[in-house]
Amino acid sequence: AALYEANHAGWEFSEPYKQSLRRMIEAVPSLTDAGGNLPRYGDGDDGRGVQLQAAQDRRDAWLFDFARVLLDASVPHAAEPSLAARIAGFDQIPEKEWNPPAGGKAFEDAGLYELASNRGTDKEMFVMFDAGPQGYLSQAAHGHADALSVTLNVGGRPVLVDPGTFCYHAEPEWRNYFRGTRAHNTVTVDGQDQAVPGGMFMWRTKADARVLERNPYQQEIIAVHDGYLHLRTGVVHQRKIALQGNRLELADELRGTGEHELEWRFHFAPECGAALNGGVCEVAWEGGSMKVHLDPAIEWTLVRGGSQAGWFSPAFGVRRETFTLCGRLRKALPVFAATICEISE
Repeated sequence: AALYEANHAGWEFSEPYKQSLRRMIEAVPSLTDAGGNLPRYGDGDDGRGVQLQAAQDRRDAWLFDFARVLLDASVPHAAEPSLAARIAGFDQIPEKEWNPPAGGKAFEDAGLYELASNRGTDKEMFVMFDAGPQGYLSQAAHGHADALSVTLNVGGRPVLVDPGTFCYHAEPEWRNYFRGTRAHNTVTVDGQDQAVPGGMFMWRTKADARVLERNPYQQEIIAVHDGYLHLRTGVVHQRKIALQGNRLELADELRGTGEHELEWRFHFAPECGAALNGGVCEVAWEGGSMKVHLDPAIEWTLVRGGSQAGWFSPAFGVRRETFTLCGRLRKALPVFAATICEISE
């Protein structure tokens, strides 16, 4: 939008600016699943400086149209120009070859790692793994305590989800829940968040994660975070994720000394039904289903609409009941646990 206005005002932006902007926009399709869903992480309050799309349009439609015209970007091309493009005078959007991403991709500066199989199909497995710095700069503004959290979309439908933001100031207890570790698909130690908040937006300590090993050809990542070291629990959490076709494996290792209360959480989208059947959590949604094979040493329960679990926020100020799978284990470290998510054929 700024580039468009500058062109009309007769101001010339630099080539490095244009190249950076083009690369940023070309990254968006890689982060989009088969259903057009973009990742969710950290705070989101639906605020917009200016509304540049019709209510029924995809959020990225106008962006791709502008990028093709102004930057010659290689991005998806819709059959018809977006409303914003027509208002801007772009009646014809240049066609340029664009090939959907074939597999996973690493966004190392952001600490986001994507694993994917069967891209662009109804069997697509689309995984996002959070293994980087928490929030913005030293105070981690607007970040969540979600190190080593994972989300999973299947065939363009969210299944394992980031629960969103819900609120800022209105309800402090819910603010702390939605940005806390328990609201994300990772492991909590001794009932504590991975980081210590410093007000409604900042954090006094951070849980920064780093990747130890990544094999993009075999869709495997091993990462570790230091959040619980800062909290003097002496616990280190390491997680390995591996995607093979329709099977996602998570292997967690908790190292340290002494006995600790550990809790695993997996939050499902509100459209998913869930039921425990022995050592398996059976999850179903319209057009698909999944079995989550659980570690038998852990005590598993399903919670929906509880005081500290079972909630999803699709938009700011909106809260919906959903299923959360909770696993609890009190044991002396080290602890090893495996979880396998297998999509039904």
